[in-house]
Amino acid sequence: MTFVDVGANDGYYTLFAARRVGAAGRVVAVEPSSRERVNLKRNIARNRLGNVTVVPAALAAACGVADLRLAQGVHAGHNTLGKFAHDGVQADRLQRVDVATLDKVAADLGLESVDFIKIDVEGAEASVIGGAHCVLSTMRPMILLEINDNALRAQSTSAEALLSTLRGDFNYDILVFSGATGEIEQLEGALPYRPTWWRCRASAPRESCGRSDLTADALGGAAAQLRRWAIDRGLPLWAAAGFDRERGRFVERLTMQGAPLLDVPARLLVQARQVYSYALAARRGWHIEARQLMERAFASMVRDYREPDGRAGWVFSIHRDGTVADARRDLYAHAFILLAAGSYFQATGDRSALAVPMGHWLTSTPICARHVAVATSKRAQQPAHRGGKTPICISSRAC
Repeated sequence: MTFVDVGANDGYYTLFAARRVGAAGRVVAVEPSSRERVNLKRNIARNRLGNVTVVPAALAAACGVADLRLAQGVHAGHNTLGKFAHDGVQADRLQRVDVATLDKVAADLGLESVDFIKIDVEGAEASVIGGAHCVLSTMRPMILLEINDNALRAQSTSAEALLSTLRGDFNYDILVFSGATGEIEQLEGALPYRPTWWRCRASAPRESCGRSDLTADALGGAAAQLRRWAIDRGLPLWAAAGFDRERGRFVERLTMQGAPLLDVPARLLVQARQVYSYALAARRGWHIEARQLMERAFASMVRDYREPDGRAGWVFSIHRDGTVADARRDLYAHAFILLAAGSYFQATGDRSALAVPMGHWLTSTPICARHVAVATSKRAQQPAHRGGKTPICISSRAC
């Protein structure tokens, strides 16, 4: 049996396949990045595998050379020939790599058969298929394939087009792992994409779990569970790992393992939302450090984002050292300053928060926190004092 691992990276699938095919089988590990190949070869040697051939090239629809964009740090598995598909992934460097087709690799290695192909190449999957016409037409291997529509579109194709090629040009059936049962089922029609679903697999994409009837009891139970998670886990996690105590602000995001990504620019709207969240936590006694974190985050937000370049308004994002990353004045982000200032005042009673200037480009009239959704809410067009409540002013002038 012959297994081809396209985008072998450090060799997870390579090692597994080498054990499964046995001494009489063969694994071809294709990895263009010299950085990842160091780990790949080390893992092969440590496991004493003599049935693995490493191919130092990228696969595509035609032979040649290309620039491989190597991803930094925790995102090192996202190396790509195109653009990075996920937010927060930054390039370490470009590496010039050889490019071959799967058909040429099979011919050069004298492969008489290819039984299984795994392809995970961050958006170049369609290009790999385009260079595998002979292999797919004559050897008919099973394919395990990552499909990420954003990554594919960054390389001028799409998930829909890739499925169409596999079905129409090569007469492949697309199988999925059921999200409900885990069983393999045949996929009819398009992949069941949802806006937040990035990773699917043709021959193993996730299938929609479907939706059940929602009841008031079910929704109430879900809300209570979410509230417990936010108080017991969410707030402590962000207080411990998500707050940059040296800089006095929250980090932009955490990894799935809960580690802070300090090199990602921090957006204004994230700081403002966190001020709101910990202000609410302080008022309701949900976290012992909530007030301290809220006060520090609010102070650093005013210090670092408000007019650092001398222009009116608040910048969109900054680097960890406080320098401006994106100087745009974004109306949506500015709306969250209102939310942060109003919630800060509610938690502390400190009226100085209500004098936070918004910049002349945004408004020359008082803005009330009761209408924080001023950019989108129809209620913002109604009189500010309706209902007899005293509005909270985000202005040095009286409402």
